[in-house]
Amino acid sequence: MSDEKIQLMVCTGATCTMKGSRDILNQISKLSAEKRDAIDLDTQRCFARCEASDGLWCPCVRVNDEWLIEAQWDDVRSALNKLLDD
Repeated sequence: MSDEKIQLMVCTGATCTMKGSRDILNQISKLSAEKRDAIDLDTQRCFARCEASDGLWCPCVRVNDEWLIEAQWDDVRSALNKLLDD
């Protein structure tokens, strides 16, 4: 695992929240302390990515420089595990 923290940003705008971003945040809180310590978690009210897709891309999550659209917990967990295992 790298010494550099993983940058994780979760949209908490209304549409993303209705489509599951709160579930993603809840799952992140259940990660082991070691994994949580390796993540710099931040939230943002809106990335304005849903405006380009009429909300179809929600929820939006950014893991380092990678955007996950229509993100579900399995997608986020997979992206995190890939980086945590490096």
